[in-house]
Amino acid sequence: MHSPELSDHCLLRGKRGLMLVPVQPRHVQKLFALLEESRSSLESWLPWVSHIRKEQDLSQLIRYYRQKNRDTGAVTFCIFSDSLLTGVIGINQINVENHSASLGYWLGEPFRGRGIIRESCSLVITYLFTVRNLNKVIIRCADHNRKSRNVAESLGFRREAMLRAGEWVHGSFVDLWSYGLLSREWSEDQQANAASFAADL
Repeated sequence: MHSPELSDHCLLRGKRGLMLVPVQPRHVQKLFALLEESRSSLESWLPWVSHIRKEQDLSQLIRYYRQKNRDTGAVTFCIFSDSLLTGVIGINQINVENHSASLGYWLGEPFRGRGIIRESCSLVITYLFTVRNLNKVIIRCADHNRKSRNVAESLGFRREAMLRAGEWVHGSFVDLWSYGLLSREWSEDQQANAASFAADL
């Protein structure tokens, strides 16, 4: 299902110079450099990282996701903070029948610990609840990925289920926690963030 709300030109604007822009081929070179810089830590959590060894690999992956996004209404954003490319956040899956979506994200090592991922999630969640009118957002994190779990919990997500051996990552199975957040649980203060990006959609 193509989403009329999203295009290569739309973006979500946050505070302190944060912008989320749909991933495009022109981002490949900088994304690959950021991935290389953070490879050792990212491979511990993201199974696809070990398959990206050159810019061409990443370019092919981006083309795949752009086509998938056109078909499903999902979207993958580059995260820019003060004009610097810092990472990626994606609406990985939209379940139209159940009015739900799942989020995934990664951030380059030099930009961690600044609240960038939390604010990026907040923008996307507000967009999904107020513009796409979804009822639930899901985040899945490895059991031992405490930082990612902290992001979900700080945003009010509830830990709903353990997916035992839920993903094969870097040569072994890892358990995943599934976190969920309902639209009625998203506070009015958080929903007010919609005003910061509504004009750009």
